[in-house]
Amino acid sequence: MRERGVDLDPLDPFVNFTMGRTFWLEGDLDRSLGWLERSTSISPNYAQGIYARAWTETLAGRGLEGRRHVDLAMRLSPLDRCTTRCSGRARSRT
Repeated sequence: MRERGVDLDPLDPFVNFTMGRTFWLEGDLDRSLGWLERSTSISPNYAQGIYARAWTETLAGRGLEGRRHVDLAMRLSPLDRCTTRCSGRARSRT
């Protein structure tokens, strides 16, 4: 069922983001990253997708890449409550 969105519009960044989040929730970080990278390559200014990618990279042990992407998400959407709140927590742990 989760592939239905990809079947309908494979170039929709939100559909690819959703696929990435689905695999993230299942604990499959490698597959999640593939979808999140695809989402942000389709839409390079998609702050929510970039933030999700950063969070996943950090969980996968790629903290430097994650930090770079958190910073990018913050620059793209400085007033977004989630990225502001979450990046503060992420930075306090690094």
